[in-house]
Amino acid sequence: MSSIFDIISLGMSPDARENQIVACNSFSSEYGLTLTKEQAHDLEISHRQLLSEYNRVEFGTPGTIQVIEGFASSPYLLQEQYADTLEELQEQFYQLRSQAGVDIFDEEIIDGMRLLFDGDAGGATELLAACTLEMVLEAYDTQTGSLEERQREVIPDMTQTTEVPTFLDDVSQVNPKVIEEGLKALDEAAQAPVTSPWDPSEWVDDIMAPGFDGERWEDDYK
Repeated sequence: MSSIFDIISLGMSPDARENQIVACNSFSSEYGLTLTKEQAHDLEISHRQLLSEYNRVEFGTPGTIQVIEGFASSPYLLQEQYADTLEELQEQFYQLRSQAGVDIFDEEIIDGMRLLFDGDAGGATELLAACTLEMVLEAYDTQTGSLEERQREVIPDMTQTTEVPTFLDDVSQVNPKVIEEGLKALDEAAQAPVTSPWDPSEWVDDIMAPGFDGERWEDDYK
């Protein structure tokens, strides 16, 4: 998710961040959703409290802006509850963010939240709040087909399944005579004695060396 506010927010004044929030009306208004200056002020206060609670310092796009961008197009957001819903979604985002490692991007969390919010949660923030980080990331992986999901599809864990491989599922097209001949050949091979391809009686050794007559090696050099 790329933001129009892709800047370093560390050191920005609260007023500047409130102005960023209000500026989000430029695209959220397309969905009938806007925030007043007072609502943006309250949302920023909540934002600062969450950063303090979870001991976070933000670089780049503030989480509040990312939440607005990620959820503005949801059909479950209504103007009457817009500000309150954003505050709840913002709190849930930072709660999940605090549980995720550095290898998890903000976009993955927000996109996963949005998928659950519009899906199983049916627009209910209470139900979304009950979702774990694992559920959020699973929703994201399932929707986007992340590398880990593709690996699980290409290389399934065969220790966890008793399914017969698909290439053995249907033998109706195989000629029964071919199967019978193959089994007979295997049986004959199993009963045949193990023999060597070499016959010792046919071995010929025509290389002979003279017998030892007591001569010493040093006599050769006299």
